[in-house]
Amino acid sequence: MKEEIRQLKELEEKIQSTWDLLDVDNMIVEMHALEKEMQDPDFWNDQENATTVSKRQEEIREEVATWEEMKKEVEELISLSEDLEKSPDEEME
Repeated sequence: MKEEIRQLKELEEKIQSTWDLLDVDNMIVEMHALEKEMQDPDFWNDQENATTVSKRQEEIREEVATWEEMKKEVEELISLSEDLEKSPDEEME
């Protein structure tokens, strides 16, 4: 189990490194700014701009959701693995 935990932690580090490389935190800031822009009552007055902004916001939202889900799943796997290491399930032995 120690090897699996080590590999999961390496994966977690790689995900964080890629998160930083892609600047996902900045994507989140941009996504919130676009969402705020989209809440403006006059937003749809310029259909072309509104469409562009809406598409960009959706692209960012999907990208961020993917990376957040990956981080969450690996964190949960590490936690589960560590718990299993502390108190192994007899059926797994």
